[in-house]
Amino acid sequence: MTWPICKSGHHFGSQSLSSVCIRNCATIVEAKVCVGLLEARGFNPLLANGHHAQQDWRATQALGGVQILLPTCQLEEAKNAIMEAEIHGPSILA
Repeated sequence: MTWPICKSGHHFGSQSLSSVCIRNCATIVEAKVCVGLLEARGFNPLLANGHHAQQDWRATQALGGVQILLPTCQLEEAKNAIMEAEIHGPSILA
């Protein structure tokens, strides 16, 4: 996987660029729908706790859900993309 590069030229995952959780999802299915939406819009999200949720779905709540991570520099654009999909899409992230 190629790590996205922000406008500042730093690679996501490097020590100089932090990631932020854009959304906590209750299920792996909800998280994958949101990740698919973000990928279709040109973002490169990462799932945190995704493997745990797939192996033992009961552990998902104990871990705080399935988090979707993005580089901080992509946060505002990604929030707008999700809000637009929630308004115009037929319950795409419900």
